[in-house]
Amino acid sequence: MKEKLKDHFARYKNADVAYVSGGIIFLTESAAESYGKGPVTKITRAAVEKLDPEEKPLNDPSKGIQALTPEQVNAMDYNEMKAAVKERGLKVGNQNKETLRAALLAVAKKED
Repeated sequence: MKEKLKDHFARYKNADVAYVSGGIIFLTESAAESYGKGPVTKITRAAVEKLDPEEKPLNDPSKGIQALTPEQVNAMDYNEMKAAVKERGLKVGNQNKETLRAALLAVAKKED
């Protein structure tokens, strides 16, 4: 997949983010959600460029649940927060962005 992502970013020079779903690379998150098969993973150009050939992406499901830092939580968009809450099996009162952020920040502080 790393080679596919490298090729993708070589072809789309203005794209700094790609979305992967079911082994297919999409330019937008909405396309990945609509046409992909499985969970949507956001991959940045910087992450692809600094990966070792044998290393898997940080958000690769085979690595298990990754620890969060408050900085990572604050950088997440709404859909990423929803996915992180679901992945960790957290129970939240509602799906508001601030509620999700508070739950994830609590987990991030506990992991420190």
